[in-house]
Amino acid sequence: MKRLVLEKTLPGIAAALLLDDRLVAFWDFDEIGEQRATDAFFLGQVSSVDHRLGAAFLDVGAGRLAFLNAKDARRGLAADDKVPLGRLLSNGQRLIVQGVREAEGDKGPRVTTDLKLMSFHLIYRPRGDPADRLRSVRGAHRQQLQDRANELFPQRSVILRKMASAAPDDLLQEELRWLERKFAAVENAASKGKVGPLQMIDPLEHILQAALESGPLDLIESVDPGLLSRARRIFSERLSYLELELESLPAGRTAFEQAGVEDEVERALDREIALENGGRLIIEPTAAFVAIDVDGGGRGALDVNLAAASEIARLVKLRNLGGTIVIDFVDLPTKPQRLQLEAQLKAAFRDDSVPVDIYPMSPLGIVQISRARRGRSLDALLTRTCPSCEGNGRIASLRLRAETLFRKMIEMPSAVVKVSEDMGSYIGSLGTRFPYAYSIDATLPDGEWTIEKANR
Repeated sequence: MKRLVLEKTLPGIAAALLLDDRLVAFWDFDEIGEQRATDAFFLGQVSSVDHRLGAAFLDVGAGRLAFLNAKDARRGLAADDKVPLGRLLSNGQRLIVQGVREAEGDKGPRVTTDLKLMSFHLIYRPRGDPADRLRSVRGAHRQQLQDRANELFPQRSVILRKMASAAPDDLLQEELRWLERKFAAVENAASKGKVGPLQMIDPLEHILQAALESGPLDLIESVDPGLLSRARRIFSERLSYLELELESLPAGRTAFEQAGVEDEVERALDREIALENGGRLIIEPTAAFVAIDVDGGGRGALDVNLAAASEIARLVKLRNLGGTIVIDFVDLPTKPQRLQLEAQLKAAFRDDSVPVDIYPMSPLGIVQISRARRGRSLDALLTRTCPSCEGNGRIASLRLRAETLFRKMIEMPSAVVKVSEDMGSYIGSLGTRFPYAYSIDATLPDGEWTIEKANR
């Protein structure tokens, strides 16, 4: 069974996708914190053009300057690859850009001028060339989708997504009109000249689009009636041809607790992951790349490697690990075995929503994977650098610590609560979303709080 669990959190919405009770995807949207960059539109202003780097830096109202490389600038501006960046962009110039990668560390977000609006069935490039359609569509239905796109939208740069195969023509045409209205609103906001975000992402719609990308859902469940009502309305208005069951979970415990999501997330973030029937994975993210070691645990080399390949693909997609990933498999003595493993790995990543390149195994049993970075990793969403060990460890994020305190306060609304200074700052940013009284105790370690029953 494929089910989506929706959770209302203090700062926004979280969701988990489970396939036969195994966690395969997780989303966490903070609606009051730092503006999410990926897929969002901004009016940017060129701060500088670095000819040596072949890139420009833009103020997009995100605090740190956004990075726009020459390729991303040329494609959206319909310029030839040989046109110097300095002829396309100049200091002070303003233009609409879209986020493709989140800010990380001291680096700002990465943006592009190749604008795309996504819906359940379509990807619309308002400034794209219709001849470019279907470049990113992969799979058995490629030609069928291309022929249908050519027939329905001959003058538009539209890519049909997998779900379009089951959707009627009139729904697809209405969806394009809806996307065109959305982009008109973006252009109208940009015309006012204020640098910064132009359109906020609807977290629930984004989650539903991503969850449906791998096929229909059997069930959506949540404790929150508002989330279920919004999901029902989206399906009624935009996905009426799909059958879906929505289930309201009993109050008293979170949806994630009732669905076993919290345990699944904890296992997914472990450094060591046990494989079924023996063996384990050791996952070590570093600044330069992600290292994954396959420990055979006494199993046959090919057997454990094939099992590891499927689990590695699940965890890489679930944890949203990007950049260079280096896997140290158990050595395989023959070329046919290495080719079999390579085929298994490619099959396991075939339905990945972001570009992935898998390179042949080296003589030492090393496989390198290059996976595009899209959004924050699961580690970054749910954990933060430990302030006590100079960055060598990870601890629960302030958001998770506040969620735990919030649930305690529901049970003990009159309790006396003391929080650390950083917790107090975070809870203060939530405003009325955290309606309980608390005081700040500067002696408490970062991220900590205490709760005691009030004296009567």
